Amino acid sequence: MHSLALECGPADREWLLGELYERGTLGVIEHDLPGGAASLEAFFEAPFDTFEFTRFGARWAERAPDVDSWREPWEPVCVGERFFLVPDWRDDPAPRGRLRLAIHARQASGSGYHPPTQLMLRAMEQVVGRGSFLDVGAGSGILCDAARLLGANPVWGCDIDPEAAAEARENIPRAALFVGSARAVRGGVAAVAAANLNAQALLALSADLTRVLAPGAALILGGFKQRNLDRVTDAFRALAVAGILEDGEWRCVILRRARPI
Repeated sequence: MHSLALECGPADREWLLGELYERGTLGVIEHDLPGGAASLEAFFEAPFDTFEFTRFGARWAERAPDVDSWREPWEPVCVGERFFLVPDWRDDPAPRGRLRLAIHARQASGSGYHPPTQLMLRAMEQVVGRGSFLDVGAGSGILCDAARLLGANPVWGCDIDPEAAAEARENIPRAALFVGSARAVRGGVAAVAAANLNAQALLALSADLTRVLAPGAALILGGFKQRNLDRVTDAFRALAVAGILEDGEWRCVILRRARPI
């Protein structure tokens, strides 16, 4: 276990937290400093090049494997109208009317605490039912698990990272998860498909993400910021925009494939 210490002003705090979660942090401990500044300690399985964080005084420290300090910031949280996210080492029960969704905070991305993943969950509440569900870029498997709780069946997920796919299979044994991309999926099979990726990846996969949709199916896209919204929707112009969700600068869009007349 390794920890990365940084200090930032109030204007950079949210951006820096977002970058750390995109890097796959296991958790971040925040401490307020005078003048609105903050010190952050982010935990990772392995160190990486921190050149882009140089201005924040980035410095690594090695932690003993049995130190659980990285778990401190992980608390249960309600997301949307239906989900209750709980770290998998806790036994907190879900409030009445909410679905208890276990968070697997390990190496794979998409733990559930980062705004893009929460936007995806909010969008899924609107469109996932008892039909089939496909998650492209499954990460830790959290969206597959959420789809299962919402009644989807069957549930599939794929990821081009073998370690992420293996972790997702361990986390969500009732879902069919494999190493690969949407290119490996037969066309017209998904009642709902989801892809929580960056804008560049969404653009590259636009044809295949559209192809896998059944008539009348919904496609949920997330993981990109407001500045890329027009580029993303334009790449999927064959689909109708059914909704746009926002959280700060992050965006998530729900698209629909038309039914044949």
